[in-house]
Amino acid sequence: LDYNERYRNLPYIGILKSEVYAQSDAGDPME
Repeated sequence: LDYNERYRNLPYIGILKSEVYAQSDAGDPME
């Protein structure tokens, strides 16, 4: 997973990404 190296500055992005995928209805990937 390149996300780890790409979002090295955002260690929390990995956790949020998981929620974002599940909450695709949110329409707010930044939040």
